[in-house]
Amino acid sequence: MILPMAKLRTLSQVPQVRIGEDDVLRGFVDVECGTHVELRSNSRCRVAFASSGRWFNGVQVYGFPRVIVFGSDGGTFVRPL
Repeated sequence: MILPMAKLRTLSQVPQVRIGEDDVLRGFVDVECGTHVELRSNSRCRVAFASSGRWFNGVQVYGFPRVIVFGSDGGTFVRPL
């Protein structure tokens, strides 16, 4: 019998975000590859995202069969088998 397992490892994360005048005029800051994580699992797994900043309004997660988009309220995604 193989037991289900999941491992999450943070590979890199930007230490700070620089906000320039153009960003302020545009109304948002796009941080490409702000956090790079590795998720390994041998079973269905649930990815949940929650924001802790009032200034935050969304994130896109790449690496699954489709791009996952979470808004400011966060959300969950269940990885298909």
